[in-house]
Amino acid sequence: MKIKKYGYAFLIIFLIVFTIFLSVKHEQKRLSEKMALQEEKASEEMAGQSEKKTVHTESAALIWQEEFESVKEDETIEEKIMENDKYFRIFDAGEGKYSYIIYNTDGKEVNSGVSYRIEPRIHYIDQETIEIHISAGTGIFYCVYYDIVNDRFSEWYESPVAAKYHRVAFLDYGGGERSLVVNDMFDEGRCYQEYFPDFAEAVFPVVSAVFIDEDTLFITYMSGEFYEEKTKLLFYGDGEKEDKTIDEAIIASDKYFRIIDAGEEKYFYTIYNADGKEVKNESSDREAPWIHYIDRETIEIRISAGLGTFYSVYYDIVNDRFSEQYESPEAAKYHRVAFLVGKDGKKYLIIKDMFDERNCYQEFPLDFTESVVPIVYAAFTDEDTLILTYRTSDFNEEKTKVLFWGESDEKEIPAIGEVEVKYYKDLWRAGIEFELLLKEKDTREYPYLYYYDDLDGDGKPDRE
Repeated sequence: MKIKKYGYAFLIIFLIVFTIFLSVKHEQKRLSEKMALQEEKASEEMAGQSEKKTVHTESAALIWQEEFESVKEDETIEEKIMENDKYFRIFDAGEGKYSYIIYNTDGKEVNSGVSYRIEPRIHYIDQETIEIHISAGTGIFYCVYYDIVNDRFSEWYESPVAAKYHRVAFLDYGGGERSLVVNDMFDEGRCYQEYFPDFAEAVFPVVSAVFIDEDTLFITYMSGEFYEEKTKLLFYGDGEKEDKTIDEAIIASDKYFRIIDAGEEKYFYTIYNADGKEVKNESSDREAPWIHYIDRETIEIRISAGLGTFYSVYYDIVNDRFSEQYESPEAAKYHRVAFLVGKDGKKYLIIKDMFDERNCYQEFPLDFTESVVPIVYAAFTDEDTLILTYRTSDFNEEKTKVLFWGESDEKEIPAIGEVEVKYYKDLWRAGIEFELLLKEKDTREYPYLYYYDDLDGDGKPDRE
């Protein structure tokens, strides 16, 4: 019995030791594979640094109007362009990193920078000034301003409450007493004024602040023990100041527009031309309109209709004209606007000149998903190019395309059948399968130039 008892014990010990041995061997193998993968990944990353990154561009169908032709070749895009303008560009470099570049009027790079986790905001605060806004988290942000006309930068300001007309307003916590400082953002010697409203003991007591002109600031702030909201007009000029309480709330003010909160969810906005003459005066309900510059020559007036829908009208400052109204446009820049329409059971992306579609009109019948919001991202990189990320009908897969078009006053597109059909590489310019292109070659629905993919290099169109 003792022998049998010891035999069982020995067998159990042996099984335990054997199991531990297998576990150790398995872990050694796993670690070895992990190290090999890490070395392989590192090698790939090092190799990748010597190669340009490209945006994968899928097929983009262009239904050409008679005055248009394809005039651009495919371009390599190293990073995803989030925002593009004559004076700035923002890139998404991936992994939570963003970069930006500022250009002067000659197109020369004058500044650049990076931010992490949160995309930088770069926008016009007026026709002459750009704000670069970098978030630091927890409500703190830093801003620097670029004077386009004089090609100069301001210093960095922490969480300014208002900026316009070369003026910036911010809270100063130094000196033992909190104050509101207004100064010239580029030259403090030209304007510097401190104000001491009866702020509440809040971290950010200023609810809103708007410069009416270079010498007047309208503020709404929290006051006293019970955080009562008050409004004041702060005046600056010739070293004097005056505080005045007013009834109406000015939400935004600019040389070309003004928005007023009339109370009871009623808002009024006015648009002015370059001579200061009123050219539009309308109201909106429930939500304040959003009026802003999309470039130095164009203002967008956006009115919310609720449930994510909005309507936009554009004002051309230079030519003193308004566009028609567009429903929920996806992108607008360079006098171009992109928006979705539904017809014949399909969704089309329309791109047109926002003021005169005779200058530009394109339809792109892409394979959009049936969801309410198929477009993830859209940005014009110039007047003839749009970068588009959208969800497809195949399981909402995301695709990125670069859409090209161009205007030609010299060459008229002939009808199908009058020219020899030519085939070119890069099916992404066609937007449909090669077989369907071949089948539909005699119709006017598709362009007379066709494109194909030749990934295996055999000189024949790929079938998949």
